[in-house]
Amino acid sequence: MNRAKCTCVVLSFLMLICPAALAHHLWVMSSGLDYVVARGLAPEWIDAYDPRHVVDVRALDEKGREIPVQRKDDAQRVRFSTADSAAMVAVTCNWGYRVNTPEGKKFLSKKQALAQGLTVVSAFESIQYAKSVFDHRIEWTRPLGLKLEIVALENPKDLTPGEALAVKVLFNGAPLAGCQVSVGKERRSAKTDENGNLRVRLENPGLQVLMAVHKVPVEGSSDIDYRQFMSFLTFNWP
Repeated sequence: MNRAKCTCVVLSFLMLICPAALAHHLWVMSSGLDYVVARGLAPEWIDAYDPRHVVDVRALDEKGREIPVQRKDDAQRVRFSTADSAAMVAVTCNWGYRVNTPEGKKFLSKKQALAQGLTVVSAFESIQYAKSVFDHRIEWTRPLGLKLEIVALENPKDLTPGEALAVKVLFNGAPLAGCQVSVGKERRSAKTDENGNLRVRLENPGLQVLMAVHKVPVEGSSDIDYRQFMSFLTFNWP
């Protein structure tokens, strides 16, 4: 088997055993008072996207007060600036319709996929949320009201390597039991308990990426079978 075929087989296998294994991360990068909404595999790979999919950007100072955002869309991503340093930024993206096919995920609606003669295994709408923290002085434990949200129950700066960070996952403001949460490049994952709580271990220094996935079935729709919500919490540690 040549290298190209081998790579294809490995990627297909990863998608079968872990649907989120190749999912895009969503996070915000900062440089002074300038910021970029990034989509890709943090932190190395940043992909291009249509800025129209970014439907909301919020910035807060270290006291949790919302500060004005000046958004600047370019051809491939969203940039924005703030008059004062942002301690935390929250982003909401609606990526639209997707289909799962025997050949993998396609960025098409079910109608478009069927028109191309593809076999549609399932169809869904992809919605993502991200919180990126730049100043550890902010109150970590206060939810921002995102539909799907990862809330740190303690300040990560107080943890030493190998210690576990306590987090809670909320959906519509209520604790979400049985939600899959992954952390790190290797996507170590576990599920929240009946109270939506989980402890995740921080091992490697640098940018930390926590990701939660929740799927909600949609009844009576010919366009989608479910909505897939994904939420990210990113911060540098230690």
